[in-house]
Amino acid sequence: MKGRGRGGTVSARAVGLDAAVTNRSTIPAGFEDLRGRSFQERYAITELIAASPHRVTFVGIAAEGERPIVLVLLRPTVLHDAATRERFERRVRACARLRHPAIGNPIDSGETLDGLLWLVYERPAGQPLDRYLAGLPAGRLPWADARSLLLELVRGLAAAHGRGVVHGSVSPACCWV
Repeated sequence: MKGRGRGGTVSARAVGLDAAVTNRSTIPAGFEDLRGRSFQERYAITELIAASPHRVTFVGIAAEGERPIVLVLLRPTVLHDAATRERFERRVRACARLRHPAIGNPIDSGETLDGLLWLVYERPAGQPLDRYLAGLPAGRLPWADARSLLLELVRGLAAAHGRGVVHGSVSPACCWV
């Protein structure tokens, strides 16, 4: 991104909003639609917030304590692969050590019987950036507001990178505002 969109605003397209990643009505092949269902008998899933061919993201409520959560299901390139599972678990442990206001804290993770890796983390306040932008006139955010949001995002990424954690898939669907 060069900095400014036309007219001093940043559009959804300028920050990488991709319809394939954010279509909330379609569940990709190989994933179950968990809306209105329980996951791992611990989480009541309420809504799909993002989907791509290799990942789906839902929001819901943890049965214990009724706290809001985000559930991410990942399809690894090789199912039931010990090395892939170990990398995922190592990454979850590293993320659990991060403490920054811009970073969600993982609270649970595992692997489903059919080989999907999953992560549950505390749901941040607000909504995903793609939804926020979609609710604005013409999907645009004034540059001063965009700058503030981007600085917060960059500070969170810098905190993670400083601890050796790289997000790897930053998109408007996983940035909460």
